[in-house]
Amino acid sequence: MAKLENSFRWPDGSAIDFSKRSSTSGKSGIVDRYTLTNPSTKAVVTIFVDPYHLDSAFYIPEGLVLVNKESLAKDIAPHLKKIEELNASSDPYLEREAVKQEMNYVAMKFGIGALVNKEHLRKMMTDTQASNDLKNYLFNAYILHKFYAMGRNTLITK
Repeated sequence: MAKLENSFRWPDGSAIDFSKRSSTSGKSGIVDRYTLTNPSTKAVVTIFVDPYHLDSAFYIPEGLVLVNKESLAKDIAPHLKKIEELNASSDPYLEREAVKQEMNYVAMKFGIGALVNKEHLRKMMTDTQASNDLKNYLFNAYILHKFYAMGRNTLITK
């Protein structure tokens, strides 16, 4: 789902609401049907997705455009700024709600799996002296900083 949401935009660059989803029968079994309504033109685009079968060819549905570097940079800029604000906080550990919101954004929009390096985290996660609260904070900080670095280094151009 994150890949689908992060792949397309309306021609004006605005995000697409993928919440109108249902299932239907397709050639290879059950497929997901997304009914997308452009908020400015009211045009309707229907996309059928088979989440169980990958194809080597991908198509841009008529009426949508691919997300590009500039539009993605615009989308993530407020989140990179929030991470900067958390880093500047006198005690980021106490900013748990803000950290949670940013972690939810990263998880929902991009997924966390690609940001996790198990070797880097193994010692921390298996430490028997650290509390689970501290481990959770350190894990979140690791993910947010990795997301921040990737966003700043690959998306934001000055």
